[in-house]
Amino acid sequence: MRLLARCLSKKLVRNATPSEVPPIDNLSSLLPAAAAAGSSRGLDALEELRTLERTMRRIHATLRDAEQRWNIREESAAKLRLEELKELAYDAEDVVEEYEYEVNRRKVEALDRLAAVRGGGGKRKREEICLNPEQTLRVS
Repeated sequence: MRLLARCLSKKLVRNATPSEVPPIDNLSSLLPAAAAAGSSRGLDALEELRTLERTMRRIHATLRDAEQRWNIREESAAKLRLEELKELAYDAEDVVEEYEYEVNRRKVEALDRLAAVRGGGGKRKREEICLNPEQTLRVS
């Protein structure tokens, strides 16, 4: 179901003019707090997301400027460059969506395991639930 919705929304976005495509802002908010707060992997991921965020802002600004200022219909080279830029923006958005999906999938799995441990019979299990590579939740 999620895949279908994503495909439909991509089709709508791909047919939109550059100014109608929403920019991605504040990608670093996608990182879990623990990953953003301390470990070197978390800091590397945070820096990569910030770089991606800056790049996406530049791409969207360029697309908006091009739509407003250039006569794209007459300049085939400019049109080709803009199409390539759009594809790059879509690829970056796909990466972010996949990351969001993975974070949410891990949260759901962790909650399912938590419910199974807490809802189990008379025996109490001790289990560690990994929300992401940087966070571990211990349940007794």
